[in-house]
Amino acid sequence: MTATEKNIVELKFERINDQIQVVAPDKHIMRMPIQMAVAACRAFANQIEFVDQFHMLRDRLGDWFIEHLESADSAYLTTRDSGLLFLVVQKSDIFDERLADELTSLDLEISGDSDFALITLSVHAVPNSPEEAIASFLSKDMIIQFEAPNGD
Repeated sequence: MTATEKNIVELKFERINDQIQVVAPDKHIMRMPIQMAVAACRAFANQIEFVDQFHMLRDRLGDWFIEHLESADSAYLTTRDSGLLFLVVQKSDIFDERLADELTSLDLEISGDSDFALITLSVHAVPNSPEEAIASFLSKDMIIQFEAPNGD
């Protein structure tokens, strides 16, 4: 049996109460209404699409960070409330209005881009601060830190 065959899920339609019989690769059998099976398929498709969008977002944010190394010391992508947070730590310990404006522009670009339709993103810039202060913005569940390439 090939790897593809191992992942095949059989769906058998039965006319008894309009049920779908689902046979998983491990041969576990479930029965459910057609509407439930359709909803499960849509949810799975959305999950795959979200992962693709997340990877594109991670790359976009990384590119933005690299473009702003003159004023951004570090950046993080983390979970926050009901979405994601892109936290940018400034090199300066005083508020950098230009960096904040560029971060707001990035936020508007992403929120208006249909390529990121399943993602809820917030952005925030903070002055250069001690690690403990920065950690207060970061979730324990997920933290991606963007780093400058070697030599920068």
